[in-house]
Amino acid sequence: MKSGLEAGCVALVIDSVNPENVGKSVTLLSWVQAGEFFNAPDGTCGKMPSNTGGWLCVGDIVCVGKMSVSLRDFRNYGWCIFPSKYLMPLKGDDLRYYDDRSKERCNA
Repeated sequence: MKSGLEAGCVALVIDSVNPENVGKSVTLLSWVQAGEFFNAPDGTCGKMPSNTGGWLCVGDIVCVGKMSVSLRDFRNYGWCIFPSKYLMPLKGDDLRYYDDRSKERCNA
């Protein structure tokens, strides 16, 4: 799909307009197309700019300021929209694999 990202997956924020979001994990809800209206998890309505799309995400994140996707000034906690290049998918299977290996060594 978009850079290995898909709805429902967990991703790491690797860049953000709001620096406090970098290094946090988010769950991707849906891809919002350029120019598309969307409803955020808190009921906020917005519209993507006509020149870009992004992932609607939830997590321990902050969106601050007057953004083109907002229909008003806001400071939201818990959701944001990120372009694909700001996100790195986290593969849960890889983490379980390493966890299982450490358990085997401890029990040997």
